[in-house]
Amino acid sequence: MQLVVTPEAAEDIGDRGGRLYLWQEPVGKAWVTDHMAFIDPSRGTSFIPNWVGGVAVMLGEDLELPPSVRISLSRIPRRLHIEWNGEPWGRRGGADLEGGGGG
Repeated sequence: MQLVVTPEAAEDIGDRGGRLYLWQEPVGKAWVTDHMAFIDPSRGTSFIPNWVGGVAVMLGEDLELPPSVRISLSRIPRRLHIEWNGEPWGRRGGADLEGGGGG
């Protein structure tokens, strides 16, 4: 898997504690929702740290990893933009930003 974190995104993640957590939770039998947080969500999910640009991208241990993940920072509104194999994280089945607010 190719994991890219732009310098601007790394700085934003660093300002929020230096870790970005990404995980999914099942909804019914065939769907999942995407989640992200800047602090450990403490939901029994194990995470694997991936260090890029001085920050840790914590990926849920049970995620099906894509060929590429790109994390950048949008300017207006100022928020992280995550592309999961070219698709926006959170738009593939719903998303929530938890634990640490703002995004």
